[in-house]
Formats: sequence, C-alpha cells, structure tokens
Amino acid sequence: MVCTTQGCLCHVPKKPQPKKQIMRNRILDCATAILNEAGPDAISSRAIAERLGMAHMSLYTYFANQGDILQSLIDREWIRVRSDLEAFEGEMTPDTVIPVIHRVLQYISVYATQNPNMYKLTWVMNHSGFESHEQNLDRLRALVNQFARVLAYGIQCGILYERDPFIAAITTLTMMNSPYFLYYSGKMGDLHMCNTVEGELYQNALIYLIKPEFDPKRIVVH
Repeated sequence: MVCTTQGCLCHVPKKPQPKKQIMRNRILDCATAILNEAGPDAISSRAIAERLGMAHMSLYTYFANQGDILQSLIDREWIRVRSDLEAFEGEMTPDTVIPVIHRVLQYISVYATQNPNMYKLTWVMNHSGFESHEQNLDRLRALVNQFARVLAYGIQCGILYERDPFIAAITTLTMMNSPYFLYYSGKMGDLHMCNTVEGELYQNALIYLIKPEFDPKRIVVH
C-alpha cells in the first residue's frame, strides 16, 4: 500500500551517504582481494572484517548479510565488464565491424584466463543463496543485448549474416564461454585442452557470424 500522507517521504529512496559508500567500496575491494587470492569460497564476513581490522558485526552497518556482499561484488563487476564492452560498441563503423567483433571475443577469453576466480564467481557459482533466478537472468540479458547491438550494426552494414541479433549474440557468447565454464566447474580437467577448444570455437564463431566474402583469416587485429 502506498502512503498518501501529505509530505510523507517514506517511499523516497535515500541517497547513500558518501562516507558509507566509501566504506562499502573498501569492503568490496577487500572481498575482491580475498577472491583473487583464494577463490569464491574464501569470501566470508569474518575474513573481510579480520583483514579490515574491524568488528565482524560492523560489516552489517554497510551490508545486510554476506549474500548482500557477494551480490554487490557481482553487480559491481558486471558494471565494469559492460563498461568495457560499451567502449568497443562506441568504436563501431562500417570499417571496424570485424575488428570490434574480434576484440569482444578476445575480451571474453582474456577475462576468463586472467580473472579465474572472478569468472567462477560471476559465471559458474550458484547464486541461488543470495539472488533470484530472474535477477541473474536480467544481468545476462543486458550483456547479450549489448553484444546484439554490435551484431545488429554489422548485419545492417551487410558484413554479417542475416540473423536475429539476440540469438546470434547468445549463440556466440555460449560458444566462447562454454570451454571456460566446463573447465572452472571441474568438468574439463586440462587447461591446455580448454584453451585448444576455445581456439576452435573462436574460429567457428567468426565463420558463424561473418559472410564468406569477408574472410576472417585476412583480418589482423593489432
């Protein structure tokens, strides 16, 4: 029920106080450091509090619970990733369609190999303990829609095959992510095999997207 009392501010969202936001960022930075050092399972409110030299319960001044910390960490990382992809999207011209597609696909590979524990947290780990399935899907849809805009531009330029851009985007992202998902979930035990499969899928993603008259083998990305 919506409050109708004149002048009532109970439904006006409060802006985070600067000092509180600074401390929230410190906590998330600390959680990121623990994640990079020891993996997602090592992140706990006690571990964060100990490293920051503060009382364990003090964390709950800034976050509702440990799940809130994890979700905020994931949200912050996805914002960073989407910002990187927006920079690629901003480079789009008819002459840069194929190089930009290369950069996006290479970005996925580099991200997965250089940020293994963050990749596990954002792509592999089960989030059901702290967020809904719909929240998880909303983040994925936003990423797919972003890449779909890149592909839609390439289709309009006549460089890429005529396909539903959203379907083409999710198909390509699935191709590029699948070997890393399998590897980091323990279903592909050899990193060399993972990298080999990723290389094969990279080439097939280009063949899937780009018309034959625009031979991807002739494109050199510097």
